[in-house]
Amino acid sequence: MPHVDVGETRPSLLGDVADWADDRAWGDFRRQYAPLVEACSRALGLAGDEAAEMQQEAWITIARRMTTFVYDPGGSFRGWLWRVAWRQGLDFRSRRGAGRWLALDGRDEMAAWRAEDGAAREEEADDPAEFRRLHRMAARIQAAVRRRVQPKTWEAFWLLAVLGWDMDDVVRETGLPHASAYKAKERVLAALREEARRDPEASAAAGGRR
Repeated sequence: MPHVDVGETRPSLLGDVADWADDRAWGDFRRQYAPLVEACSRALGLAGDEAAEMQQEAWITIARRMTTFVYDPGGSFRGWLWRVAWRQGLDFRSRRGAGRWLALDGRDEMAAWRAEDGAAREEEADDPAEFRRLHRMAARIQAAVRRRVQPKTWEAFWLLAVLGWDMDDVVRETGLPHASAYKAKERVLAALREEARRDPEASAAAGGRR
């Protein structure tokens, strides 16, 4: 997650926005955290109308989640909010163009390995048959690599590279040291690239786009 200066977390404000009717609290909340949601849309490569639409969807999801949110002083609210917006953004992008989530040419490398979480929807792809082929190919490559690494290594990669978690949150979740979590991400990425080069179908697809 990129650094975004949104000021100090105010627990009282987080409690106030549980009430959707509190316009004053919501105005303060949106002014404080809008830069973070905007940064999330930029990190996802969105701009213009797409970015504005994704941000609107993210705020709707955030509003719904805040009704039951319980602040943990030991956690990172900024990190939690980023994950909510990021996941909404991933869903938004998958609905806008499933095919690009399965690219194997490095332009959107993180998303290429999301086959197992169902973010891309076959029924919304321009070419459902091609979508199914790419989905099977990405899932095959992903499964081959996952069998070769430790579960914690895969988990750290997935949280960091695919879900966009903050490193501190990944360390708390997995119990791995910072350096080990970073190395896990790099190791899995390298293994995915190598597996894609060895896979005849993936190699042919990448060669055809050059």
